[in-house]
Amino acid sequence: LGRLLLALACGPGAVPSLELCAMQFSPELTRTLGTMLEAGAPGGVQDVRQLSGLLAEHMWRELDAAHSYNDVLQHDLSLELENGRLMRLMVKLGMICERMDQATDPSWSETGDRYLIKLFRDWVFHRTTDTGAPEMDWGYVVELWTE
Repeated sequence: LGRLLLALACGPGAVPSLELCAMQFSPELTRTLGTMLEAGAPGGVQDVRQLSGLLAEHMWRELDAAHSYNDVLQHDLSLELENGRLMRLMVKLGMICERMDQATDPSWSETGDRYLIKLFRDWVFHRTTDTGAPEMDWGYVVELWTE
């Protein structure tokens, strides 16, 4: 295993040597490869348990980084899920408000729940500043939709 890792570290076409490895990688990796190559010598790596003991700190660091990255991905996924919910709400709102094709139908009117939805839409999307200019704050819109 030590010779295989040394050959991979040195790259194709190069003669595997610890000196070449030392020029490209950390001293700790070079020492670990050296102890793996001295498997029969006292102090060398005799089995997988000793190797995992040498690599334990790095394995835990990598595992922690993988879990942290998983948390980031899960957070990003939850944001995208929330975006999908907001989009569905806006589509439903657009389908309910001001249906011109239903203007002649007496059972369809802007009363009750439909009127409240229209008022909510006007409150969210037709807000103006103190000077009368349209408010273009997306953060405000998203905040209202998520409440």
